[in-house]
Amino acid sequence: MLDSLVITLSFWLLPVSAVKYGDEAFQSAREGTFYAFCNGNSTVGIQPSIDVIDPVNGTVLKSIPAPSATVWADPVYMETCDGSNRRFVLANDRGGNVVIINADSQEINSVVPMSAAPVHGYGVPMTEEFWSHSDGDGVFDVLDLERVDQLKHQDIIAHVAIPGHGKLLWDEDFYPRAFVTNVREPFVFEIDLITHQMVQRWNFTEYGTSHPFYCPGTHGISYSRINRHIYATCSSVGLIEIDIVNFGVMSEMMAKQRLGGR
Repeated sequence: MLDSLVITLSFWLLPVSAVKYGDEAFQSAREGTFYAFCNGNSTVGIQPSIDVIDPVNGTVLKSIPAPSATVWADPVYMETCDGSNRRFVLANDRGGNVVIINADSQEINSVVPMSAAPVHGYGVPMTEEFWSHSDGDGVFDVLDLERVDQLKHQDIIAHVAIPGHGKLLWDEDFYPRAFVTNVREPFVFEIDLITHQMVQRWNFTEYGTSHPFYCPGTHGISYSRINRHIYATCSSVGLIEIDIVNFGVMSEMMAKQRLGGR
């Protein structure tokens, strides 16, 4: 059976300037097409591809061949905002590359080597940048839509001592601040999306297993515009609530009673 990611990026009939988030989030574009990222199956001679699909009748409009060793992770659709209206799909290849597809020609524009084992990717339209998280090195590498054949920034640190799988969260409410997790360390990190530097971190190292704020590693992360707090899952333990305005960790009840390890 063909080893394929489920359709991960949908293009609908609404104009946008850029995707807001990556990481399993979706956004609309001008054309009614889906892009499906297929890992292929080397045992039967099927190579990886990006398949452009008509959602009305389910037909494959075009199949774009990808390098033979490609294993897809997050894709993100983005457009330039400079009047040139260039459109790209940027997709992480777990083998250590970002694959850039020209959405107008529906061809691979470039394959850019990056740090090890990238999984999650994020579009930041304010800077027209694509942020890719390296699980292997615990860093972010960044591409700029003005130059999609090379990295603009490399090795933006997103760990203390142990690299691991992590996610990034940003929102217009607190831009240019962004918050980052690492499943292998008890921290939530803050990174400046403009300076590309780590600004500060919430450290849960001091809390033992019996403490309500025990958090051996952080993973999923989200934001509430109601109370302006962020919420991060503590790996296999629970959920921690953080006040990003007053730099505080919230109540014991929240940490203890909101279980989940995603």
